[in-house]
Amino acid sequence: MRERGADKPAGPIEAGKNEAGLLDVEFAYRPLPEGHIRVMDLYPGKGDDPVVLSLSTERLGAAPYTAVSYCWGSIDRPHKVLCGHSTVDSGSAGLTVTPAARPSGFVRITSSLLELLQAIRKETTYLRLWVDSVCINQADLAEKAVQVAGMDLLYDNAHGTLAYVGAWGRDADAAWRCAATLAHMSDWETETVQQAIGSVEDVGIPVDDAGTERSFREMWFDFTEFLGREWFGRIWIVQEAVLSRHIGIVCGARSLSWDVLVEACEAVENHRIRERDHRVARCRNVLNIERRRQGYVEVRRQVKETGRVDMARMSEFYIDMHLASMQMWTRGCGATDPRDKVFALINISLGERDRWPAIDYTVSVADLYCRVAEVWFRTQPSRPLQFLTCVTGSADAPDLPSWVPDWRENWRSDSLARAKTKGKGACGGLKCIATLPDLAAPVRLPAHLVVRGAVLFSVAQTEPLKLPEGQWRNARHARLMERFPDPYPTTKESYVEAFGKAANPQCPRDFEDIPDRTGTFWEHMDNPQRHRTAGASGSGSSSQQLRGVARSQSELYDRLPESYRAAAHAAQESNIEGRTWFISAEGFMGLVPAHTRPGDEICLFGGGTTLYAVRHLRSEDDEDVYRFLGECFVYGLMDGEAARGMPREAVQDFILE
Repeated sequence: MRERGADKPAGPIEAGKNEAGLLDVEFAYRPLPEGHIRVMDLYPGKGDDPVVLSLSTERLGAAPYTAVSYCWGSIDRPHKVLCGHSTVDSGSAGLTVTPAARPSGFVRITSSLLELLQAIRKETTYLRLWVDSVCINQADLAEKAVQVAGMDLLYDNAHGTLAYVGAWGRDADAAWRCAATLAHMSDWETETVQQAIGSVEDVGIPVDDAGTERSFREMWFDFTEFLGREWFGRIWIVQEAVLSRHIGIVCGARSLSWDVLVEACEAVENHRIRERDHRVARCRNVLNIERRRQGYVEVRRQVKETGRVDMARMSEFYIDMHLASMQMWTRGCGATDPRDKVFALINISLGERDRWPAIDYTVSVADLYCRVAEVWFRTQPSRPLQFLTCVTGSADAPDLPSWVPDWRENWRSDSLARAKTKGKGACGGLKCIATLPDLAAPVRLPAHLVVRGAVLFSVAQTEPLKLPEGQWRNARHARLMERFPDPYPTTKESYVEAFGKAANPQCPRDFEDIPDRTGTFWEHMDNPQRHRTAGASGSGSSSQQLRGVARSQSELYDRLPESYRAAAHAAQESNIEGRTWFISAEGFMGLVPAHTRPGDEICLFGGGTTLYAVRHLRSEDDEDVYRFLGECFVYGLMDGEAARGMPREAVQDFILE
C-alpha cells in the first residue's frame, strides 16, 4: 500500500487554522459497502496545531492499519476536528491512499480522543489508524451494528493495537519502574524474590531521571493504581486485547511494553507477592486477558498449519471463551452503552454462537438482557440456572424481572458459583424443574420464572462486615451469636471458628463438605438441640470447653486475616464486597446480598449452582410469589448437604417475579 502526500501536510494544517468556516459544516459520511471499513489518516502536527483527519473507505485487509483501543469516558463529544475524504486508487501497483488536500467539514470527538490524538501524532508523517468513534458513523445504527459484528475480523486484520491508557505522570514513572523490576524477577526462585522485595520494602529507589525516590511499598501502590486505570476495566478491551496480534501500551507520549506488563503480573502471581493485598486482582485481570489472547494465537497457528483446531488440546480455551464464561468473568467491567456488556463479547465467544442475540442497537436494554438470560437457560443443560448467580440489584430495576441479571450493575464481588467442589454444588445434583416465561420482545412485566426447590430457613439478623476498625469492634456479630451454644450446626466446630470461615470463605476449602459431621441438615432442623449436644459430647468437651474462651467481638475480629481489616473506603476480600453477614434462627451463618433484610428466606433450587436469597411478596391462589435477591453463602451447606435427605414435603414451586 502506498500513501501519497505523506511529506506535504501544510495544506490541510493551514486549512485548519485559516478556514474557520469549515467548523460550521458537519462532515458527511459516505455509505460503507459490504466488507469495507473506514481507515483514519491522522495528519502530522505538534503542540497547539489543530487535529486534522482524513477518512478512506477500504476493503477489510486491503491495506495495513493500527487499531486503537482507548476509553471513551463521557459520551459527550464537545470538540470539533476537521475531517476530509481520502482518495483511494486500486491500481496495478496496489492500493494507493491520498489523504484529503482540504477538509470538507468537522467531526465531533470526545475529550479523551482529542487527548489521545494529540499525544500520538507525529511531527512529519501520517498515522493510519482505526478508531471506532470516528471510523464508524455513530449516527447510523444499522452501520454500527454491522461494523461491531465484524470487529473480531477488524482487530484480527490490524497490524497491531495501540492501547492508550491515559496521560503520563510521576505515578506512571514509578509504576513502570516497578513493572520492569517485577518482570526481571519473574524467573527467580520465590524465596529469593520475597527476600529481595523485603530488603527494599521501605528503601528509596530512583524512579526517574530527576532522581525521585520511591520505596517498593510506594512503587507497588503506583503499579496497582496504574492497573486500576479506566482502560483496564473497559468491557471492549477484552475483545480488543484478546484478538490483537501485537499490543503496544501508550501512556501520554510514551510507549510501554505489554509483554513486560504481563511478565510483571506473572511474577506477582507465581511468587505470591502481596498475596493478601486486594489489588492483586488487578494483576489477575491482565493475566486473564493474556491467557485468552495466547489461546487465539494458538488457534490461528493450528488453522494455518493444519486447517483445523485440535479440540482435545483446546477444550479448556473453548470453555473459557463461551459467552456465559466471558460474562461471568467481565461482569464488573464498564461500558458507555449498557448493551455493549453483551455485544462486546459476542464476536469472541466460542460455542453455540448462532444462538446468541444478534448485534442490534435498536433493541432495548431490557429486551436484550432478558434474551441473554433465556439463552443461558437453554444452552446450559447441566447448569440451566447458572445465570442466577449474576443477579445483583435487578430487584430494583423497573424494566427487568428480579431474576434477570442486570448487566448495567458493576459487580463488586466474585461469583460464589466459581467455587469448584468435589460434589455438584449446593443443589447436590438435584434436577432442574423450571418454566421460563415468554420473553419475546418487548418483554411484558411481570414475567414469572417458576422453579422447584425448598426453603431452608429465614434470615434472622444481618450485620455489615465492611466497617472501620473502631466500629467493627462495636458491631453486633458476637451478641447475635451468643445465644447459640457450641458447636456450629451439624459440625464439631466452635462458633468462633465457624465465624471466621462464614465471614471470609476461602475457595475451595469452605465450599466443600465438612468432615466428621454430627448429622444431616434436615436432622438438625428437626431437632437442633440433640445434634448440638451430640457434637459437643463427640468432641470430648463441654460446650464451654469447646469454645475455649468467652466469645467476644474482639475475638471474632482477631480471627480474620490482616488483609480483611481494611478501612471502610478500601476494597476487602472479593467474596465480601456487596454482601453482608447473616445468622438464621437455627444458628447458620454466611453471606447474603447487601440488600437482604431479616425475614428474607434462604433457598435451594434444583439445577442451581449455589444457594439463593429470596423475599416473599404475596400469595396468589395458594401460590407464593417471590422477589429474587441473589446468590448467598452458608457455611456448611455449599456442597449439596441440604439436598441430601430432603423430605418431600419441603419441596415447593417458587414463582420469581
